[in-house]
Amino acid sequence: MILQILICLIASSTYAILASGFSLLYSVGRMLNLAYTVYYMLGAFLLYWLRVDVGLPILPAVILSILLVTIIGTAIQYFIQQITGHELIMLVLTFIIGAIMASVISHFITAGVLYLIIPSVIEGTISIMNVHIPLQYFLTLSAVLFVIILFWIIQFRTPLGTTLRAAAQDSEMAVLLGINPHRVKLYANVIAVFLAGVAGVVVAPMYPWSSTMWLHPLLVLLAIAIMGGLGSFYGCIIASFIIGFAENIVVFLIPGAAYLKDVVPMLLALLILLVRPQGLRGVKI
Repeated sequence: MILQILICLIASSTYAILASGFSLLYSVGRMLNLAYTVYYMLGAFLLYWLRVDVGLPILPAVILSILLVTIIGTAIQYFIQQITGHELIMLVLTFIIGAIMASVISHFITAGVLYLIIPSVIEGTISIMNVHIPLQYFLTLSAVLFVIILFWIIQFRTPLGTTLRAAAQDSEMAVLLGINPHRVKLYANVIAVFLAGVAGVVVAPMYPWSSTMWLHPLLVLLAIAIMGGLGSFYGCIIASFIIGFAENIVVFLIPGAAYLKDVVPMLLALLILLVRPQGLRGVKI
């Protein structure tokens, strides 16, 4: 039971990090970027490449992976935001860009390997109530919770966060107050891509990775956007933990039900749409 709770907490916290960045991009840029979770996958793949292929020690590999994801992702975000069109066209376009990015990343890093196994940062286990739990799980949980708290501090306790929230709530008024909209978008892009990269790097040793690892988090983010309400930080956090626990509980309780993991977020989102279309805390979709 302890191990299952730990896995649920890690999954939920990872979704919360991704949802925070996804929501920030929408709030400031007014666009759902379906390529966003590729940055998450890129973080894990770069960590594998730097540790296994290049042979860097863990700390430089982690720092360089996050830095590279942030630079590459911010550049791609800038390119995407130069394209204008109908919302539906932009949704399709960003998904296509995401699929292309995933294929390119897989081609250059995996070299035909179906799944990448990324070495643990810390070896060994700890026994709690006769259950042997890898120390990597505790390290991962501590890291993802730290990132969530750090983003909350930036968002609600710094001048930068105030600027981002002002631009998200009323962009025209923000311009009148002297806030540069292009600079705000740049800040939002950097923070959002950084969050995705950190999430990928931190949880990388937890799972085997393939070129399709960006698709399930994307489904989860869409469900979180519906459940939590677009632009609501607290709504996204609540929805992330609901989905993270729900999908893992289903897998734990039903033998051979791993294939249902993709279904659970969509069912929860459908239920929220029927019962409360405005989401748990946000605006009506």
